[in-house]
Amino acid sequence: MAFNWFYFGELVNNTITAKKLLYSENLTIQQHIGYFFKSFGNFWGMLKVPGDFNPMTVVILIFELVCFIYLIRQREKRNYFLWMIFLFGWVKQIIFISQKSLFDWYYWVPQLLLFVPILIFVLEQKEKRNLWLSLLVIFYIFPMLVFQTVHCIATGNGEWNYRRTIGTFLNQYEKDKNQWILLEPAGYVPYFSGLKAIDEVGLVDKQIQEEIKKDKVNYWINTVKTRKPKYLLSYENLYEEKNPNAEYYQSHYKLLKEFRVKDHLKSDNKILEKIYNLKPSGTDYNLYIRVD
Repeated sequence: MAFNWFYFGELVNNTITAKKLLYSENLTIQQHIGYFFKSFGNFWGMLKVPGDFNPMTVVILIFELVCFIYLIRQREKRNYFLWMIFLFGWVKQIIFISQKSLFDWYYWVPQLLLFVPILIFVLEQKEKRNLWLSLLVIFYIFPMLVFQTVHCIATGNGEWNYRRTIGTFLNQYEKDKNQWILLEPAGYVPYFSGLKAIDEVGLVDKQIQEEIKKDKVNYWINTVKTRKPKYLLSYENLYEEKNPNAEYYQSHYKLLKEFRVKDHLKSDNKILEKIYNLKPSGTDYNLYIRVD
């Protein structure tokens, strides 16, 4: 919190404040359970397998607990540090779970901390140490490395070869860099477009946070009507009949261009192309421009 105050000028940084505004506050028990399993792959283990629930995470959790219990039963001085690391990791996990934090990078630090008992357990083996190290590499570190490599390559393609191209398109199309674009997320697109950004969560624009506080259901259309951004970048087709504001969008905005993830999954390198298609990264977008 001290770092936040001196670096950001606020005790709780704006990223957390903005996202908390949009979290549903009155969830049913079923929705709570759904959130839990949606992020289950983030909890306790360093290996996140795609999917809402996977048995591998349970195995990792059990192994971490067994190693921790085995080590603290030896009554060494290092136990104080093990307790500190293990409890801090668990507390951090529980806080993130309770706040419905769905992004895996929130869990990287506790994941590393909870891995420490496993690492100490293996390294302190007196008998068959090489066997334990081999098993650790084969069943834990190597799969983790492979998945992380695939994940990074696929995510990099989604950001650099997909979202960046939306920004470069806008950079060439719009010469007036004082124009505004309403979108989510605030990252590659506004940076490479050079335009002023209103992100719908409010990470870079606190004014939209006030709209959320006033009318959480209609804050998006209210922002469009009051601030009249020249560009809208939306996940949805704003002209669909089910959209209660479709008539307004049709009257004031026209579809400028469609951006689709499937159009950015090809590569001259066949291995990269297989990775791109194995784990497509990104979201389909529709880009609208104001006509009045």
